[in-house]
Amino acid sequence: MVDDARIAKQYQAPSEINLASALSGLNIEYLTVSDERMLVIYTRSILNIDVTNGDLQGANSFEIAVLDHDSNGGTDNPHDLITSLLERVADTTESDLSPVS
Repeated sequence: MVDDARIAKQYQAPSEINLASALSGLNIEYLTVSDERMLVIYTRSILNIDVTNGDLQGANSFEIAVLDHDSNGGTDNPHDLITSLLERVADTTESDLSPVS
């Protein structure tokens, strides 16, 4: 499980991406909290996605955070978990997601 330190990264896309559609297409479970926020269940871990520019159907930038991490889910490193999910989303949306510095 994750300790008290929040593990989060910000990303941007060169054009709008539909996060809800991408996750559905990948058969990744999620719960829509609002037009700009979703909770994602991925490899036995829970991640939070907050869209900072746009909404879930047309996101230009967003923050992804690991809320709860199970190292038995395939990776010991929560940063690798974020990277793995984003690589799958990028492949599905044919988008080049880049970290925001």
